[in-house]
Amino acid sequence: MTGAWYPTGDQHHDLSLHVRHIGDNTKCSMDSRSVVDHKARSLYEGLQKVEEKAVDTSSFQDQETLMLSDKAESDASPKLMIEDPNVEASHAAAAGTVEEKKQHYLESRGLNSDKAERLVVKGFFEPVMREIKVPEAKKLIREEVQKKLEQKSDQQRR
Repeated sequence: MTGAWYPTGDQHHDLSLHVRHIGDNTKCSMDSRSVVDHKARSLYEGLQKVEEKAVDTSSFQDQETLMLSDKAESDASPKLMIEDPNVEASHAAAAGTVEEKKQHYLESRGLNSDKAERLVVKGFFEPVMREIKVPEAKKLIREEVQKKLEQKSDQQRR
């Protein structure tokens, strides 16, 4: 399962990804990325449930958020419900801002702060974009990210 979302303005995105392992030798990787800007809000709930008879299960969940505004909010709640002790399962969630070192590096290479941030945002989504196998879906996501970045640039110029 792969997810990518980018709420801006006063948008509120509330996402849930749930996996239920019921058979032997099942595998799942849940990887999602979000960028949150302005006064937007991102809520994520992920659940990996491994039933008692789901032997040799492997399940991983990761949700990462890039915060572009002090007024933006992000809440992540990854959960594990394991009924068989002989499985491999883990979860992680992280939220942070654009690293000053990355911003400084890009600006020292001639990019202004706006273009540097845009490049960081596009790069932030790349790990999940590599997992998307449908070219049209990739294209639509990249177009939407570009549109949101352009809207931000337009608002900053005003």
